[in-house]
Amino acid sequence: MFPIMQDDYISDYRGIIMTATRFPKRSVPEGEDINVYLYDHLNKTWNENLPIYHIESLSQTLKPTKQQISDAELVLFTAAAGLSTFGRKDVLFFLLFDTSNVGRIVRLRLILNKILPLPDELTDLTKSIEILEWLKEHYNELQWDESKLCFFLSSENPSKVL
Repeated sequence: MFPIMQDDYISDYRGIIMTATRFPKRSVPEGEDINVYLYDHLNKTWNENLPIYHIESLSQTLKPTKQQISDAELVLFTAAAGLSTFGRKDVLFFLLFDTSNVGRIVRLRLILNKILPLPDELTDLTKSIEILEWLKEHYNELQWDESKLCFFLSSENPSKVL
């Protein structure tokens, strides 16, 4: 279902995601593709926590200018980071959460530079607003290249990417 890992960075990144989401590696039957089980685990995590996030977002007690990332945002951020390595573009927006106050988890945002064809001026991931605007503008053009494990713009030749 999923390609054998050809990019060591993505493979290492998925390993970090497995640890961050407490993926039960031992539950994968011997000889089975661990990526299939990881994807299912991340997808389940995403689907279970998205409604919680929406409820919290609508709550009067959470202000849009809050300093701390909520538990639901953190779980969605981590699941989104993992799902993005499988070509799920619907989760990319969640990687723009400000995670600067969450220690090592902030490094998970770096995947954006590896899997998105961002223009050079947007490789500084502190430019969340500009990256968000770029994503909104190019969302429908983003296509996943399974062999290179990254997105490309449909208006570009995918063989030129990375």
